[in-house]
Amino acid sequence: MNSSMFQNSIESSLDRLDRLNLRYQRELVLKNKHYEDLVDRHYPHYKKFELPLNHNLIYIHKQTSIEILNHVINVASDTYNFILDTQNEIDPYPWATKYTPSLLQIKFDSFKHSPLILFVEVSYLKSNFSTRTHDYTKQQKIKQLFKNIFSPNKYIFAWGNVKEKLTPFYKFQLFTENDLNQLNPIDLHAHFREWYKLFFPSSLISKVRSKNEPYSLQTAIFLVFDEWLNTRMQYASWNCGIDTNLKTYHCQFSSKIDNDYYHFVRDEINYRKEMEIYAISNCFAIKKLMNLMLKQKPLSEKNILSSSKIIHYKRQKRPQSLV
Repeated sequence: MNSSMFQNSIESSLDRLDRLNLRYQRELVLKNKHYEDLVDRHYPHYKKFELPLNHNLIYIHKQTSIEILNHVINVASDTYNFILDTQNEIDPYPWATKYTPSLLQIKFDSFKHSPLILFVEVSYLKSNFSTRTHDYTKQQKIKQLFKNIFSPNKYIFAWGNVKEKLTPFYKFQLFTENDLNQLNPIDLHAHFREWYKLFFPSSLISKVRSKNEPYSLQTAIFLVFDEWLNTRMQYASWNCGIDTNLKTYHCQFSSKIDNDYYHFVRDEINYRKEMEIYAISNCFAIKKLMNLMLKQKPLSEKNILSSSKIIHYKRQKRPQSLV
């Protein structure tokens, strides 16, 4: 059997994800495809959600230097609003029980600094090759970082319950229950339904939608901004080691099956790049909704929007579509 036949038989991580999603998460795939088709047919009325060009991404794992950690701590001390999201590795099979906390995404929302996003790859924080002293120093720095972010004078915004998102990450000892008890969490999803009704009173979606049916972040972005947030990577292997500097894909390579090593590496790097874009996009999507929702009235867990002095946003007539 020649090398070209071997290459044709190789299934990349991205192809495998698409295959499993189509088989076991068909509703998710069809909904994502529906939004993509709307963008293709009705551009520029509908557009793809795009990331801003000026943002910085820093990975936190065993290879992160003390100097970088010190820099991030300094920026965190000067930042008072943070956007939080998490990724868990979940098998796409409907009967699967695998649920591995894998990634913490934290966006620093500050006027003094350019947009900064942290990716904390929790399964890759400890190194078997570092000295105990070096590991201990990094561990203390990371704990200092989270203690700074979770200070009682700062706010944590998320699409969902902040504490519920963070609880599965307790076992990594990055923060304590006391740290979470003192933070100021803002669940934008909890406020979105009422906010959307008040600000978009002419929308039929809020009138026909069940009270118990949650709004996904993708749906919210589409309803408010007419933008498609791609969810293709939702069930990706988030525990794979996203930062290519970790080179975790080396251990996945098999010379007996994957004859073309460079083709394999290229596919794996592309797979991780798509994951990176998805995770960053979620943070900026939450940020975009947050900016608009806070424009009218500040939110807090004890502050519910009233209907007084509400600005009603009027939409242009949109093409007929289902959400």
